[in-house]
Amino acid sequence: MKRILSTTLAVALLLGLGALAVLARGGGDILTPVRAAPVALAAAQPQTAAAPDAGPRYNVIALPLNSVSQFPVGKYNAEGLATIVGSGVQQVLQWNPSTKSYLSYIPGLGGDTIPMQVGRVYWLQLDSTSTTVVSFVGDVPNQGDVYFPLVRPTSGACVYNDISIPLDRADITTPQLLADSIQNVEQVLQWNPATNSFLQYLPGIGGDTIVMKIGYPYHVCLSPGGNTRWPPAP
Repeated sequence: MKRILSTTLAVALLLGLGALAVLARGGGDILTPVRAAPVALAAAQPQTAAAPDAGPRYNVIALPLNSVSQFPVGKYNAEGLATIVGSGVQQVLQWNPSTKSYLSYIPGLGGDTIPMQVGRVYWLQLDSTSTTVVSFVGDVPNQGDVYFPLVRPTSGACVYNDISIPLDRADITTPQLLADSIQNVEQVLQWNPATNSFLQYLPGIGGDTIVMKIGYPYHVCLSPGGNTRWPPAP
């Protein structure tokens, strides 16, 4: 069954790639999560966008549907994503928690081959000519198909992982429930593009109000122990 999902490119102002290291927490550098819309599985899901103006801005989206048929043939990857988003994409990135670094693809120049996977999180560096909305058309993944291998330290500082809430996990309604489900989570973060800062929730302690939505990306900083896959296998 085909569905259409609209994801805002709500962009967060950063001062170029060099500024990303300033946002490092615990296990490594971290970029800026925004939201991939919840799915009513019927129609487009518009979201509020912070329109890009002067200078490059960063946005992060999750790919909630199997949209391979929407991508150029043979380019179900960062290059194809840049093509779908259109002009104004300066860079596509993906966080690798194992190396605590980013894979990077620059349209017109090349770089890392970043494959598209349903549920995975992708970063977009946009200039002022970019669109503020991108729509994905594709198949709703089967229940249990979307999961994330988790990287944890053997000791020491927590390690950041990018995840999204699978469409079949509407039970995850608070950051505490997310932390309880994943186990051994030190922080749950969400980027707030309006303030150019992170919302932060500390499990068992509290913090900012983070609204959890299916299909949306979040950061979790993981301690030693606990699950190495989320959601766990059925």
